[in-house]
Amino acid sequence: MRNFPLLRLVPVLALCVGLLSGCDQIEKMRAKPESQLRIETVPTGAVAIVNGAPRGLTPMTLTGLQPGRYTIATQRDGYRNARQSVVLAAGERRTAKIELTELTGLVLAESSPGEADVTLDGAFRGKTPLMMSDFPAGTHRLHIARPGYFAKDIEVSVKDRTPQLVKVDLTSDAATLTVNSEPTGAAVLVNGANRGTTPCTIDALPSGEVQLELRLDGYAKYQQAVKISAGQTFQVAATLTPQPGTLKIVTTPDKAKVYVDEQLRGDAPVTLNGLMPGDHRVRVEMKGFEPDARTVKVKADDTVIEEFRLSENSGVLVLVTEPGGARVLVDGEVQGETKPAPAGAVSLPFEIHLLAPGEHNLQLVRPGWSFQPTKFSVESGKAVTLNEKMTRLFIPDIQVRTRDEVITGVLLREYASGDLEIERRPGVIVRIKVFDIIERGPIKQEK
Repeated sequence: MRNFPLLRLVPVLALCVGLLSGCDQIEKMRAKPESQLRIETVPTGAVAIVNGAPRGLTPMTLTGLQPGRYTIATQRDGYRNARQSVVLAAGERRTAKIELTELTGLVLAESSPGEADVTLDGAFRGKTPLMMSDFPAGTHRLHIARPGYFAKDIEVSVKDRTPQLVKVDLTSDAATLTVNSEPTGAAVLVNGANRGTTPCTIDALPSGEVQLELRLDGYAKYQQAVKISAGQTFQVAATLTPQPGTLKIVTTPDKAKVYVDEQLRGDAPVTLNGLMPGDHRVRVEMKGFEPDARTVKVKADDTVIEEFRLSENSGVLVLVTEPGGARVLVDGEVQGETKPAPAGAVSLPFEIHLLAPGEHNLQLVRPGWSFQPTKFSVESGKAVTLNEKMTRLFIPDIQVRTRDEVITGVLLREYASGDLEIERRPGVIVRIKVFDIIERGPIKQEK
């Protein structure tokens, strides 16, 4: 019974707490909602100052703002300061866009002498005198140059629109070059530009290294790098080298031996490069033809084609041997071998051309046969016919073992069937059937 009053108080306390909580919610509902402001600049990266307080670099977004007026100031190097006012309503989200104007100055560039090229930070702007009303703020480099003078670089700083005068006195870098050549009359080029013919004097050349070139028909190009300095005279004396020529020798018929200045240079056609200009003695020779020689003039840096038509000066030997298959030598030089005729003991006619007129020696060689060397004569443009018979020697060259005996002799013929025809003794000829042959082999002759 004593706790009853306290139990009666619990509902009263709960009611009071609920009333207080409702009051707080009503107060919050009566508070103004927060606003949001986004600040953007062109270009970006400007410092934003809102109501006098720096807030960072653009672009940025400010949240939790109370309704009201906000003053935005922006600052960026090289650009004019800009301001803008914004009124934010309760709960409003708004973007302030500010375009910055680039800060430029007034710079007048002059030079002595005038008409010099003006380059600002590597970009050509014109010739002096030059007014630049859009000179960018900050420190920049001016390059002032004129041919024949030393170029100058100047740093110019601009903070505002206050006019500035930049005046430059250029120093001449001119030099003089005197050029002579042997022979004279060569075209003179300096750095690729034609400056006259030798002998000549070239003024107003820029200081430094120049490329000198001399050109004259028939002579090799002359080139030299020359270092010159302002106010000085430099001399060049050049000796030009004659340009080699080319000589091409052709003959009819070809394959004739070509001699130039008594040196064998090969068989025609022959192309000779790198010959010095002037006269050269050319001689051509070929077996069976009259030699020919003449003097040929070779020009510098030119190609000369010289043709020789040779006159035949030879005879022909028509040779028939008995038997065929004989190796033929004329004056000790092998000419070839006669071929056996399809039928008969003699050979087919064997022709030897381009024999010099006069007497020659003939030799015939065939194993197992002998021949006495003989002489013959030929005339130019004519053919001589010889029929020469060789003497057969009995020199056994084969040994055959048959079922009954061993036969030794000279092999005369081997038939398509495999039968062998052998001369056992001079005048004694036998034919051995293939089915009787057990073994066969050559007989080696003692050397």
